[in-house]
Amino acid sequence: MDAVRVARLARAGRADELVARAVLGPRELRWALARPASPVRLAAGIALKEAAIKCAGGRRPGFAWHDIRIDPVRTGRCDCGDRAETLIRGLFAGRPTPATVRAPGVPTCCPAGRGASAAWGCGEGLVVAVVLTRDPAPSEDIDTEGSAAC
Repeated sequence: MDAVRVARLARAGRADELVARAVLGPRELRWALARPASPVRLAAGIALKEAAIKCAGGRRPGFAWHDIRIDPVRTGRCDCGDRAETLIRGLFAGRPTPATVRAPGVPTCCPAGRGASAAWGCGEGLVVAVVLTRDPAPSEDIDTEGSAAC
């Protein structure tokens, strides 16, 4: 799980697009900056990638943001996806947005093997993302920015 304050990106002004280009791949960038450009989608992309890092047990040697791929649409239903959406629904009023995340060290969850199930939601200026998988990576002594692996 990860959270990003939208105002933090909005205060950055033009820097939000620079952050987006450093963290998001071309397809993810098109989604985040689609007209109208959305600091909420940018925050969701960053939060989803940070949550995937936590599922992988932290940043591995040779880490690159573009090695983590998010698909802002999740096709098909699975237990992990349902649980991710339930967690987000418990935090925010409104419907959670499902997603799929593929990242080194993060096992797939869905039967289709497309990646780990994820969901995100926002409220009161905060975006929270959850990435769930059936078999979490073993926790290692890797930089997890003070948070436990999922």
